Amino acid sequence: MLRVGAVRGFRLAPGRALNQGEVAALLDACAAAAGARDAAIIALLLGGGLRRSEAVALTLADYSPETGLKVRGKGDKERLTYIEGGAALALADWIAARGDWPGSPTLPGA
Repeated sequence: MLRVGAVRGFRLAPGRALNQGEVAALLDACAAAAGARDAAIIALLLGGGLRRSEAVALTLADYSPETGLKVRGKGDKERLTYIEGGAALALADWIAARGDWPGSPTLPGA
């Protein structure tokens, strides 16, 4: 039998924060009506501090313009996140465009 050395794993380097120019470029790319969903997702991630998994797990029932966004995070813990300003406008625009059918506001057909 051959001796094979152990393979060491590695961690990915932590991400970095986007600068204002990068955020503006992302949102500008979503300016057309076809980009309303993407703008809402970006706004939720940045404005609401959501993790990717939290954003895709949302349902329309989790959002109320009056009280904010009910988010289920790590460990299935629930928290209330307030969505204000541009993030609230982007989310409202997307909800108006997609209609009020139940399911995920971030995933079409879900």
